[in-house]
Amino acid sequence: GDDAAIAWVHRRGGLPDRHLRAVEAKHGAAMAKQTKTVLSQVIGLAVRHDALTQNPVRDASPISTKPKNPPRAFTAPQATQLMAALTYDDQAVARDLPALIATMLASGLRLGEACAVLWRCVDLQAGTLEVEATVVRIKGKGLLRKATKTATGRRILRLPKWSIEMLRERSRAVSATPDTPV
Repeated sequence: GDDAAIAWVHRRGGLPDRHLRAVEAKHGAAMAKQTKTVLSQVIGLAVRHDALTQNPVRDASPISTKPKNPPRAFTAPQATQLMAALTYDDQAVARDLPALIATMLASGLRLGEACAVLWRCVDLQAGTLEVEATVVRIKGKGLLRKATKTATGRRILRLPKWSIEMLRERSRAVSATPDTPV
């Protein structure tokens, strides 16, 4: 009977918990959460069809997906040091990294978002930058510009004055058409 099944799970000392911890150790927290969801849905179906009286997976302890190393921002001296190092590196200058990194520092954009900025996304008069896409690598196709995944990913950012001036000078120095990358 189903009472015997529940008793067996409890005698086993939290079988769902042990299994989920093993999945987490081997494959990570995200996979363990997905496994818990699938198991809970399967057992939930058994409960709805009267094969079991309760769902022991719901009682399993929560799985934390907090990053081990949370993101951290540069301090102002670190950002200044990075920009100085890039400015004096001939290879970095040839690859246009100082402007890219300066844009990222000014806006907080991710690398893919910064690479996807087109001139039509920049309003030098208002001092804003619109985030509407990101650059992603697709196997077999290379780098592609894709629209942001969510509505919250699409946003307008106010830029600091130094960044607006840098972009204004850059727009004069390059052939800035609305659909060319910044």
